[in-house]
Amino acid sequence: MPATESPALIALASNDWRTNWMNRQQILSRLAQRGWQVIYSTGVPWIWQIGGAAGHGIPWFWHTTEQDGVTLIERSRVLPRWPRWHAWDMLALRAHATRMRALVPRHKRREITAMVFDPEFFPFIEQLRPARVVFHVRDAYAWMPGWTDQANTQFEALQRRADLITIASAMIKETLLPEVAGKTRCLMNGADIAAAMGGPGVPCPADLAAIPGPRIGYVGVISLKVDIDLIGSLADRHPDWHWVFIGPLAGLGSQQDAANRWDRFVARPNVHWLGERKHFEVPAYIGHMDVNIMPYVTDERAGRWARFAYPLKLHEYLATGLPTISADLPELYQHRDVLEVVDGLEAWDAALCRAIAGRAPGTPEARQAVAREHSWDRRVDDLDGWLRGLSRDE
Repeated sequence: MPATESPALIALASNDWRTNWMNRQQILSRLAQRGWQVIYSTGVPWIWQIGGAAGHGIPWFWHTTEQDGVTLIERSRVLPRWPRWHAWDMLALRAHATRMRALVPRHKRREITAMVFDPEFFPFIEQLRPARVVFHVRDAYAWMPGWTDQANTQFEALQRRADLITIASAMIKETLLPEVAGKTRCLMNGADIAAAMGGPGVPCPADLAAIPGPRIGYVGVISLKVDIDLIGSLADRHPDWHWVFIGPLAGLGSQQDAANRWDRFVARPNVHWLGERKHFEVPAYIGHMDVNIMPYVTDERAGRWARFAYPLKLHEYLATGLPTISADLPELYQHRDVLEVVDGLEAWDAALCRAIAGRAPGTPEARQAVAREHSWDRRVDDLDGWLRGLSRDE
């Protein structure tokens, strides 16, 4: 392979590229802009997914598409994973690894870098046999609901196999094996600064404009870690405040309980759920709120995993220049000069009153200055250097 040519990077993650943008789309699309051949896969569907409603959108034969400079491997019904039959399962894994390697030019195949965003993909790494492995630990997995011994075994095996471990917050390092500390780097979430800063200057989306102010906004996945009980209490206290939620539902307990809780929550006249929006639409929404919030559960109700977070939306919010309020996340204490970090109903109430009255910490200019220091471009500059350093060290 020519010395000036970037190796291929095969990324494995659980979310479809076209859904709500997370750190992986931000990172991988920028690596592609820097000359990396980036291939993205969500793995192989399970046998029980093929026959269910979730399998209706899965085509029979695998193929690829190109989007945002990245080659996307579309899922296929052929050879699904079937763990009950070990030989079949291994065949499915090997077949998918072969497909991924075949997309890489022959002269690059000995230099493939694999980047893994979820521990469940460790079995694919064993079959892919890349030259280098990067494991991005995006959450405190062991604190998440439903974590199993099998998942933990894969998590530890992937840490040992990885040549580089990147973590989405400094606190996540506490959840890793002690022996991997030397190969761990912090790759916190950033923001598309130019897009977010432009949000207040574009027309307010019609569905948001129809909601009176003050508008208090949350943009992101709506999961167990979003404290809808807290927000419900605040919404009842202040019927003139309007709460706007933008993002997909990702489970709030058992299926029936989730439906009931969410239906009761959004039945309030001052709570508005606008559904999911494309990543390029989000700046217009957060740019026309009065306050943007990160209302996470930080106690045992959600397994406490949110306390390890450095939220994806943090610097997008700050880049608008508008007031931002967060739940008590230790990683955010460093930014208390430009945002409020609060805990409990009364503290949230007081912070929102201050923000709506124009007395939030910092100025619009100070908030945007902090955000500029945390752009995705800066984050990926660091990652690009670490990746190229791995190949030089060999």
